[in-house]
Amino acid sequence: MIVHGFCLQLKISKIKLQTVGQ
Repeated sequence: MIVHGFCLQLKISKIKLQTVGQ
C-alpha cells in the first residue's frame, strides 16, 4: 500500500507543478 501512496503523491505533485506552471 506504501507504493500506492507514493504514486498518489507523485500525481498530486505533477498537478501542483502544472498549476504553478500556468
